[in-house]
Amino acid sequence: MLPTSPTSLDFLELNHQPNRKTDKMPAAYKAAEKAVIYKFVEITQADQKTAAKILKSHGWNVDSALNAYDLSSLINTLRFAYLSSSTAPQNSVLRSNLNTQFDALRDEPREYPDTIKIDGSMAYFQQLAVDLAGIEMLVVSELLNCPTIGEITREGFIDGWSKVGADTVSKQKTRITKIMKSLPSDHTTFTLVYKHTFPLGRADGKKALQLENATEFWRILFSSPSSPVRWSTPTTPWLDWWIAYLEAEHKKDVNKDLWDQTLKFAEECLKDEKLDWWDSENSAWPGVIDGFVERVYEKRPKDATADQEGDEMDYD
Repeated sequence: MLPTSPTSLDFLELNHQPNRKTDKMPAAYKAAEKAVIYKFVEITQADQKTAAKILKSHGWNVDSALNAYDLSSLINTLRFAYLSSSTAPQNSVLRSNLNTQFDALRDEPREYPDTIKIDGSMAYFQQLAVDLAGIEMLVVSELLNCPTIGEITREGFIDGWSKVGADTVSKQKTRITKIMKSLPSDHTTFTLVYKHTFPLGRADGKKALQLENATEFWRILFSSPSSPVRWSTPTTPWLDWWIAYLEAEHKKDVNKDLWDQTLKFAEECLKDEKLDWWDSENSAWPGVIDGFVERVYEKRPKDATADQEGDEMDYD
């Protein structure tokens, strides 16, 4: 079940080539400052000049700088790539129809004229025949830019459906069916859904996602038959191991950096589950992922995969 409490960045391989100006780091920066600049670049794909400027303004604190960095340009780029194939009309009639539909769906119109609250949202999702406990719920929530689970804003509703030309329940159901049919091979849409799930699942006023909720979302996102990133193989139950490790060793809320990097880590594991690509010394994975890989090596030799499917991670 989805938790009830209220897109991927590629991990850059920095091959420092002396003939490329963008790869040169000014001598004025200290070694520790260069390290956090590289980490910021790896996470955000920003250029080094931008990274240095933002980090400097936030006292070289990576977490503070990441919170301040606006990823909207990347999100808009990915969203455009997905929506550009649509020939949906974006006109006043379409938006007027959606405004009327939104008004009818509101459950507390006097107190919240521009928001559909939990009861109205759940009733609407049922009209759309959306699985409330599955990835389909997260897909629609991303499309409508829902700020939290069970809440739909007028702006998100109208903008989301107008971009795909769906101003009736019938058209909206058809669009959802089309998205879900293509999702297993659509990494762009999955990345948008994955990234949006982080703010969607956070409790009010919180910067991080509760571990309990994060693990539930990971099970949905990485286990669904519709997911293009099913984080498990016949020899290694990656997702089960990952969740078991976090619950036993991490025991903390999941911040945005760890959330984003988990998707990249899962994708890399599926490309090469022997982890020949792993290089903890020259990369900037979150420390908890470093610890998890060490535990995997203890359980399973680096040059071999697990002998038995479904082995449990041992924490004795």
